[in-house]
Amino acid sequence: HNSNTNSTRHRRGSTKDESQAGIVTVVDTIKLFGSSIHDERQNWIIAHFQAHTEPVSHLQFNPSGHLLVTCDISGHYFNVLEIQASPYRCTRTYIKHLYTLFRGDTDCI
Repeated sequence: HNSNTNSTRHRRGSTKDESQAGIVTVVDTIKLFGSSIHDERQNWIIAHFQAHTEPVSHLQFNPSGHLLVTCDISGHYFNVLEIQASPYRCTRTYIKHLYTLFRGDTDCI
């Protein structure tokens, strides 16, 4: 978790059900599904962080896989994050918050 992602948090209200809202986990599917034997020691989690305080409705990587755009469920906040994956551990992955884009006050459906 990188402190740069703290600025991406936006809160309209809070409930107990929202304690896990906005969490993103990036997984290496080649490592996860590529082996016929599942090895728990294999590090297939690339990153795990809170992108929003509301549930995430959309995620999109750029073609290189280094930039990630996330959108909250209301469609108000879009975060642009740079992800520099560590080949060793997800705790060494660098996540840099680049931008927050805001789209109006009405919900996007």
